[in-house]
Amino acid sequence: MRANGILPANCRRKVRVSQRKDPARRRKAKKLPRLLQAVLPRHIFRRVPDIRLSVESTKEDDLKRAARSNRFFGWIKGRAQSFAHAGRGFYLLCLTQWNFRIHLIAGLGGICFACYFRLSAIEWLVLIAAIGLVLTAEALNTALERMVDLLEPGRHPVARDAKDLAAAGVLIASLSALIVGLILFGPRLLGLFR
Repeated sequence: MRANGILPANCRRKVRVSQRKDPARRRKAKKLPRLLQAVLPRHIFRRVPDIRLSVESTKEDDLKRAARSNRFFGWIKGRAQSFAHAGRGFYLLCLTQWNFRIHLIAGLGGICFACYFRLSAIEWLVLIAAIGLVLTAEALNTALERMVDLLEPGRHPVARDAKDLAAAGVLIASLSALIVGLILFGPRLLGLFR
């Protein structure tokens, strides 16, 4: 803020005085700030914002300023791009991963059984959570495998261990979902055949 029309010292712009065009001196001048950057404390706030609240500022002025700024629309556009990237990832999973397709078909089969047997709300929650757990584990396994392939294209025992551990996570999630399916649908399926 200005005090008597004068800016404080931390808000003033520094004016550089050009020196002789000596290349050696310029190199030294460039090296010195780099060395001092780690030693000197950094100023977080370079300029103090000049915010004035007055009686004249009304909601209409705020609405006009908000209409001029496209921050909200930029935020909406960023969220739409996030959904587009997630959709592309889902498409890649369906296109390239056989195991994901198998889990997806099994999950859709579980949902069809749930509709046929008219599960309660809590049973629906457990079923959806189990399906989501398996599909998420498969997606994370694929992402980890791709990252390991990118970082270590050749064969390496640590890379192999990382992939095996991720695959074990998918196996644990799949077995858990199978147990949930047997608990939910086992007695009902046996009742159909009696």
